[in-house]
Amino acid sequence: MRKLHENKYDNLYYIEPEESIMTALELCDMVVSDESSVMSEAVMFGKPSVAVTDWLIPDTVPSRFASVPMNYVLKCKKVELREYVTNLAAHSTNYNSILEKENLFLAIKEIVATTFLMQLIILLKVVVKILFSKKCYILNIPFVLCGINIIKHAGSS
Repeated sequence: MRKLHENKYDNLYYIEPEESIMTALELCDMVVSDESSVMSEAVMFGKPSVAVTDWLIPDTVPSRFASVPMNYVLKCKKVELREYVTNLAAHSTNYNSILEKENLFLAIKEIVATTFLMQLIILLKVVVKILFSKKCYILNIPFVLCGINIIKHAGSS
């Protein structure tokens, strides 16, 4: 794919495979995919996602069409893709109204915050295990990130 498109378009950029998808999401204007979770991650960056519903997914035999139940992902057919993306790029505020209509801004912030806290707690458990080589116990889960006194390792009071 890269060989087919690189250096042929002024607005197309490739990042190296080692780079985080989060970097790509920060740099892009929108995400076009089949049914990837990257479309959900794009919403965290305020980027619209377009699912091409008639791209075949080869995870079964015979291949199947994409399944995209999320309301915040825009959907189109392959034949409509160019016009759909061009229109969306020219009128991106329409996508924001879709998110507002679905009350997704608040829901997304809650999902991100919860996911971040869960990952932070797991990371802290690992760090404490490495530093103290003892079992860790989570005492409670705070709703704000002030005071990281959430871990008690075995043997401490």
